[in-house]
Amino acid sequence: MQIKKLSLGKTGKIISKVFLVNILIVAIGLLTNIVIARFFGKENFGIYMYFFSITNLIYIFASFGLANTFAKFNLNELTKTLLKKVISLLVLSSFIFSVAIYFFGEYLNLNPNIKLFFWLVLLYSFGVSLFNILGGSLRCLEKFKLAIKFSLYNRIILILLILFAILLRNFWFVLLAMSIAIISLSIYEFSKIKFGVKNISIKKLLLITFPFFLALINMHSMYHIDRISINYVLDFAQLGYFSAYSNFINILRIGAFTIPFVMITKSSRQKYMPFKSIKKLLILLLPIALLIGLITPFIVPFLYGSEFVDINYYLIWSMVVSSALLVIYSLINSIFLGEHTSNKTTNIILGFDAFLSICVNLILNVILISNFGLIGAPVATAIVLLGKIFLNLFGLKFSRSRQDLIT
Repeated sequence: MQIKKLSLGKTGKIISKVFLVNILIVAIGLLTNIVIARFFGKENFGIYMYFFSITNLIYIFASFGLANTFAKFNLNELTKTLLKKVISLLVLSSFIFSVAIYFFGEYLNLNPNIKLFFWLVLLYSFGVSLFNILGGSLRCLEKFKLAIKFSLYNRIILILLILFAILLRNFWFVLLAMSIAIISLSIYEFSKIKFGVKNISIKKLLLITFPFFLALINMHSMYHIDRISINYVLDFAQLGYFSAYSNFINILRIGAFTIPFVMITKSSRQKYMPFKSIKKLLILLLPIALLIGLITPFIVPFLYGSEFVDINYYLIWSMVVSSALLVIYSLINSIFLGEHTSNKTTNIILGFDAFLSICVNLILNVILISNFGLIGAPVATAIVLLGKIFLNLFGLKFSRSRQDLIT
């Protein structure tokens, strides 16, 4: 395979187009957060972000990384029979992990006092899992733009339903609306998939998908562990304040969403030069990071209202650094995962990466938030991300050297 650097070739153009749609998705998501914070208050906004985080953690375990596994399939390997079996298993796994996460939250007194909260959690976590697995199926067909458009439609439908919740003055309906939007779109998404004829057993599929499951833990837990830790150490109101600033600064993380969306599929078919790709990424990333850091103290209070006027510059810039590091990690991890061939050593590397993402990340967040307040969350995230970047660079180098020996 020819080694390429990440540039505006065919792959770069696809990433650019997906990136532009992701900007719209993030903008609508930001507007959604502003509307919830403005009309339902800082505490309910914190509850919304907590709900979003725990359901996405359930998605990690319930979907077992199958979205990215399907994205890496050959066109002939994606069959309707296989997908139906996966969806059946998804119902069961979503229920099991929803029960586990919900009662863990009850034990630690994390869950809000909202009626039918467990069923809301179960419904949305299943919806997220189904939606992303179907999106992975579209990426397998290299329908990247169509897959990302479904994410855009989900955001649009959700904010329209939230406007209806405002008319009802009913925050509970906001949480229900998330499931209505994503499940209804999943049904339509299924109709857009073209299937192959090559049969793969569920057992073989689970063996193939294990590295992608670890990678899903590695990425998504970095988005959500800090929020759960803040709610554990502090409260929903502090989580709402933190989320308002982090959601705006996380415009930087558009790249972290966009890069795996394309690069996992592309890097499975050609090699990329990691350091030159990082250099090109930094040329784009650093000016944007600087701009976001400078305007955040003015934009967030203006957008979110008087409950968010207390400005902590150290918190803002630590968030900027951690978000930028996540984008860099996303690039290296996507290349490593795309090139990954299952063997004991590389699975150990991915497993240790997952350990950093959950265990080390959680412990550091709780310790630093307990001692330094909200600023402890992005500092803990940044420390963990540095370790993960170096680990994945080592894994990529090791994997390539092993392939060279084999060939």
